[in-house]
Amino acid sequence: MKKYIIVFILLTCVLEGCSNDVAAVEVSMKSILIKDTTKEEREQIIKSSLDCGGGCENCSSCWLGGGNPWDIYQDYIDGKKEISEINMEYMGKYRQDRQIH
Repeated sequence: MKKYIIVFILLTCVLEGCSNDVAAVEVSMKSILIKDTTKEEREQIIKSSLDCGGGCENCSSCWLGGGNPWDIYQDYIDGKKEISEINMEYMGKYRQDRQIH
């Protein structure tokens, strides 16, 4: 039986056709932690996670002021920070003490 894990990447934009600011991507059950992945696998995880099917290379958050997604997750790709750390830091800056649900 195949198991799947949902990887959530928090974005500052609302993806086209998406009613919230979270993109979900299915990947086969494997740890996405830095210690369990190669740089090439981390690049693929980010690439797959940012593919909303909109026909561009990423989620277009760059034109909405969210920053280039590749730049945002470069520390994960390089093995410096986990996705969860980057997401928490990014959302902390985005929220600026506002209560966003």
